[in-house]
Amino acid sequence: MPEKENKTCRRKGCGKQFTEEDNKKAGVCQYHPGAPFFHEGLKYWTCCEKKKFTDFTEFLGHPGCTSGQHSDSPEDGAPVEKEEKVEQTHFAPIAVNAVPRSQDPLIILPKKVSTSLVQALEKQSQEVQAALADRVVKPGQKCTRNACKAEYVNEDSDKDTCKHHPGAPVFHEGYKYWSCCKKKTTEFDEFLDQPGCEDVIGHQWFKPDNAEQKKCRYDWIQTPANVVITVFAKNCEPDETTIKANCDTLEINLNKFQRTNTFELKMQLGGEIDAENSKVDMKSTKVDIVLKKKDESQWDTLEK
Repeated sequence: MPEKENKTCRRKGCGKQFTEEDNKKAGVCQYHPGAPFFHEGLKYWTCCEKKKFTDFTEFLGHPGCTSGQHSDSPEDGAPVEKEEKVEQTHFAPIAVNAVPRSQDPLIILPKKVSTSLVQALEKQSQEVQAALADRVVKPGQKCTRNACKAEYVNEDSDKDTCKHHPGAPVFHEGYKYWSCCKKKTTEFDEFLDQPGCEDVIGHQWFKPDNAEQKKCRYDWIQTPANVVITVFAKNCEPDETTIKANCDTLEINLNKFQRTNTFELKMQLGGEIDAENSKVDMKSTKVDIVLKKKDESQWDTLEK
């Protein structure tokens, strides 16, 4: 075999192109000698298990913890997976247990947007645009789409076909597959080597900011006239915020705060309200939901 023929390193965490000449250098390969492990939505390598991930792309991109020589042999340095039933990596939606006691439909509460929130959103937008302008694709940068192994060479790389999996990786009862094509295998190497099932022109060199569901802290106070619920969420987009209520049920949907976060909550209220005369005050650091009480009686709890 010619000495300068390019090969692909098969060690976990590396995957770089190399020649026999490259392999003469000490510590040229950074790889994971351990096994990939998936448990309760977390992904990590058993050789450096203190570093855990929820995102599959970040898990695959985690630099190797051991240095050595490149190898194009599937067996050389390939770990044996730890035997344990593994679970699906995608998160289940937040369970909604509250069921409206009233048959009245939920109505959207009117929103008042403060000047501080408008200014905070303008500043956030400027920071995002500045960050995007500073991003430059460098030669050797890998496409971030699942299963695409392309690397950026020059501007012509943006005209290439990106063969990838648009779905999510699923690990369940020992099987591994992509949710978009569901070709199941028990071998981790075979799973990673499955070619993408969708073609698009152009690669994705930077990982997009995907929506992430968050838990927000919230508190409440009451007066004889009102119950005020405060949700501590910064920079909520007014157009992406919906608060609904009827006489005894409240539904909160913050579909975009701090750019990519989401928050959902549905509750049965501890008393009755006048939804028609309730409102929402949106500020830069929080959202105040002002619920008009149906009468002036004291509420023992916020939720029932």
